[in-house]
Amino acid sequence: MLKRFGLVALVAVMLTSCGKSYTPKEVADNFFKAIQAKNYDEAGKFATPTGVTAVGQLKDFINADPTSIKFNISGIAEPVVVGDSVATVAYTNEGVAKTANLKKIDGDWLIDITIEDLLGDAGAPVETPMEPVVEPAADAKADTAKK
Repeated sequence: MLKRFGLVALVAVMLTSCGKSYTPKEVADNFFKAIQAKNYDEAGKFATPTGVTAVGQLKDFINADPTSIKFNISGIAEPVVVGDSVATVAYTNEGVAKTANLKKIDGDWLIDITIEDLLGDAGAPVETPMEPVVEPAADAKADTAKK
């Protein structure tokens, strides 16, 4: 009886620890749907550590200014698998064609994306123009030198 219980418990643990393995297309679809829905925790489930960092940065950008970044993701193509553990997927955001990479890590496909990939120019740091340096007039320099 104890052996049978142990076997049943072992099988139960094995079944619950085995998660669903997603195809590259499912990963891309689920990731971008979650991003568009602003469900960042869900998006992170489909991302590499680099992608998780990008999702966190995206969340910070959007929380700082919710109207500054818009996602209208469409046209998620069937990913092109290159080798055993790398794929590329094309998609459109706000009418702009983009691509994202996927990696197979420990048997699972995950999207490997950076904040620059997600935001493009919108994520670039804003450069503040420097004020022009105005030299004092020659008369002002002479007055200062006399003092």
